[in-house]
Amino acid sequence: MKSIFKSLGMAALLVTNLPIITARAQNPNSPAGATQSGNSIAQVSPQLRSSRPQGDSDISADKLEYLDKKIICVGNVSIRRGTQTITGDYVTYDTVTDIATARGNVHFDDSVTGQTWDGDEAWYNFREKTGSFGTSKIYSAPFTVESESSRQLDDGLQELDNVMVTTCIPEDPEFRIHASKAMVFDETIVRGRNVVFWLNGLPILYLPRYTVDLERDTTRFDVLPGYSSRQGAYLLTAYGIPINENLLSVSHLDYRANRGIGFGQDFKWSADEESADFWRGAIRGYYTDDDMPYKSMEQEERQRADGLDIDPERYRLRFTHIQTVAERDLIYAEMGKLSDPEVVLDFFDEEYRAMPQPENRISYIHYDDAFSAGLDLHKNLNEEFFSGVNRLPEAYLNVPRLRIMESPFYYEGFHSAGQLEATFSDSDKERFGRVGYDTQRVHTENTVLFPTRHFGWLNVIPRIGYTGTFYGDTFESIETTDGTNVVDGVNSLGADARNLVEIGVESSFKAFKVLHNEPIAQGVGMRHVVEPFVNYTLIPEQDLRPVNIYQFDRIDQLDHRNDVRFGLRNKWQTKRPVSRPSPTNPARMESYNQIVDLVDVAVSTAYLLDAEDDEESLGTVFFDGEFRPADWMVFDVRAQYDNGAGEFSRVNSQLQFYGEDRSYVAFDHYYRPDQNHVIQSEYSLWPQNTIGLEGYTRYEILQGEFEEQTLLATYKTDCVGYGIGVRWIAGEVIEQDDTVEDEDEWQAWFQIWLTAFPNGLLELGR
Repeated sequence: MKSIFKSLGMAALLVTNLPIITARAQNPNSPAGATQSGNSIAQVSPQLRSSRPQGDSDISADKLEYLDKKIICVGNVSIRRGTQTITGDYVTYDTVTDIATARGNVHFDDSVTGQTWDGDEAWYNFREKTGSFGTSKIYSAPFTVESESSRQLDDGLQELDNVMVTTCIPEDPEFRIHASKAMVFDETIVRGRNVVFWLNGLPILYLPRYTVDLERDTTRFDVLPGYSSRQGAYLLTAYGIPINENLLSVSHLDYRANRGIGFGQDFKWSADEESADFWRGAIRGYYTDDDMPYKSMEQEERQRADGLDIDPERYRLRFTHIQTVAERDLIYAEMGKLSDPEVVLDFFDEEYRAMPQPENRISYIHYDDAFSAGLDLHKNLNEEFFSGVNRLPEAYLNVPRLRIMESPFYYEGFHSAGQLEATFSDSDKERFGRVGYDTQRVHTENTVLFPTRHFGWLNVIPRIGYTGTFYGDTFESIETTDGTNVVDGVNSLGADARNLVEIGVESSFKAFKVLHNEPIAQGVGMRHVVEPFVNYTLIPEQDLRPVNIYQFDRIDQLDHRNDVRFGLRNKWQTKRPVSRPSPTNPARMESYNQIVDLVDVAVSTAYLLDAEDDEESLGTVFFDGEFRPADWMVFDVRAQYDNGAGEFSRVNSQLQFYGEDRSYVAFDHYYRPDQNHVIQSEYSLWPQNTIGLEGYTRYEILQGEFEEQTLLATYKTDCVGYGIGVRWIAGEVIEQDDTVEDEDEWQAWFQIWLTAFPNGLLELGR
């Protein structure tokens, strides 16, 4: 909306400093290029010359006349100043008062910004910087602005009368905003008076004042009415307004008949698009005095018995920020504070799907060609609800494979040091007797590799490495007798260090065969690539074992090894011709063949050479497959097969279909033995058409029941979108002494939006 009123101001400003004038009049009856007799600038008197303002402009017209101290331009008048041009059918310019009057097809455009202004008539006083413009129409995508009249009151101040703003076809707008008057300050701040929002000829909102910063996005007002079996009738609202060019405020006021009123305030900030430094972030707060924090009395009794006592005063506070502080330095922060572990699920369930447990960390990261380093500060702000690891702080240095000067040897390593603390939720403490612990840890991993190639095709890479870890405290488990009860406990063993020496060798090669060079649906030709590998590792056993080490992450699980990991990777590839700018001449496109993996499948496992009595010699089998049989289809699968249990311990797969109109259908499959076996689907059909369909489905295979169904039907006109949605969530099934099933939840809602601004400010919640 910035350029809507700014264009009007620039049109007036263009004429403000009009000039010493270079005037050209073309006689339509004269040969091309001839100057009309009696009207050239050379015949103007010296007195007239001295009264003109100083500057440099260009005026052309079919006919120029000089009457007393006025210049009269008739027919195809054009006044150009730099990149800006104003045209009209008839323009008079008074060289004494510096007033220009234009009428008939008055038009302004700027070739750099693309801003335009059109109207029937206008006058402007360049000396006083005041003027008046007649009926006008301004285009600034996606907006059209029409006003009955406008005036330049002062330098940088304009007034518009009876203003209409719309993103629709202006002749018959389905949606429009009308203001009786609007003031424009410095071509950036617009303050409307008596503002009414109209939809299909009906007024839907009135605001006595409406302020817009034209340097930022326009003000947004989103409304979402609906009905839910748990919430009752509800109305969710969000009011977003730019505070300045980098800061957006979004205020939430929600009403839920069964649960009460909720308040929220968000602030979102981001750098200018043209800024060399990148930064973006937000702080989001929400509060409600919840009249129904539990879905049912049965759920309340069950959760209270498990130690979850939800206070009706519920809140969520979340902070995120990412910023580049130098060319290779980045700061990332993510923090959240919750009143209870269910508040995000109840009111922001889309966020819950992505992050059920909030992160609380600040990271400083430095990237270099030879290494990356950083400092992490983690603090669990919700430890009464969630278990986690605090890093207070922890520094690290990661060195990827790097050649050692000019030698044939390579080095890679990872190093870290910090104060670590494990925290446990109240539930873990009460139900499992978990007790928090902390220690200092200094860790270093160092490996030297010697890559070699034999027979022109066989890669052999021997290596030797050292991993050392210092712990400020270690422990041993003990059992004590308290009367007739046996109590588990720990006995501190003090500081200790673990030293692991590793030797190993890795070998691999690549073999391929061109199956044919004929065109196929996915490209040209077909090639099969085979990449087998084998990797032997030996780490002798040390005195300090994981059973005596406080566990925080994968570093604390390192132990002796004597195994061979081996696997095979298969690829089926084709070539697709593509075009790209030439490296030597970017203006010229050049064609080349791009290799595309249609199928990429890898299988690997490990054989333990000195397995324990309770271990299987053949370890878990890992399967990783990516299939791209067509541009419109993607299939990925990740699976683990447990040889000891004789079953798959994990399977994740995803199948996606894409349409040229941005339609898509995605299926996800998750399997964990005795935990879940779920298929879920998300789809969006015909999103660019008048009628569209969006939805989400989750089906639990073990129970043989649907768990959730969401469907949203949309209808879009040239500028307004309408949507009707329904959602159903199955009640939770609890199998204890007696099987308990909560009541199902369902909700329905109606939404409306401007198609020029498809991203909404609201979340449904449950």
